[in-house]
Amino acid sequence: MVGAAINDRSMQKFEPTMTKEINVFLQQLLLSCRDSKTVNMTGRLKRLGIDIVGHLAYGHPHNTQTDKRFRFLIGGLRAANYHHNVMMQFPSLSQPWIIYPLKLLSLRQQQKGLAKLEKLIQQRLSQDRHSQHDLYSVVAQEIEPQEFTDIRLSEIWTEAIFLYAAG
Repeated sequence: MVGAAINDRSMQKFEPTMTKEINVFLQQLLLSCRDSKTVNMTGRLKRLGIDIVGHLAYGHPHNTQTDKRFRFLIGGLRAANYHHNVMMQFPSLSQPWIIYPLKLLSLRQQQKGLAKLEKLIQQRLSQDRHSQHDLYSVVAQEIEPQEFTDIRLSEIWTEAIFLYAAG
């Protein structure tokens, strides 16, 4: 389903939104360059990515480039990716007596991020499907209405998790 939201035609519609976020990134970078210090781009690029994905997934501006409130999403994604990568690289670590302590290390960050994502999806579901161009507007017609009774069991939840992790 994500493919429908990121095909050429869809991305052309989304381009002005992405351009706005890139302009914010460039403005922030310009402000940082006024000092003669080196600029660490890693965090800035992660924030740019999460802002673009927020718009692309559910039309929500996280504004992590200019506002610290939603920067915890980056930490939550990092924790979840780290956890899943370890499990893929070392399947023997997926034993319950090992996995539970590892999961506890990242559980708080993951829960906070997932709760925020659930709230975003609920907010988007309360709006008209075509109110903005995002993943939901593209795939909502393909999803059964009864799927939205439990958001975390719906396809839209799975697609959102995939898109955020990929972004």
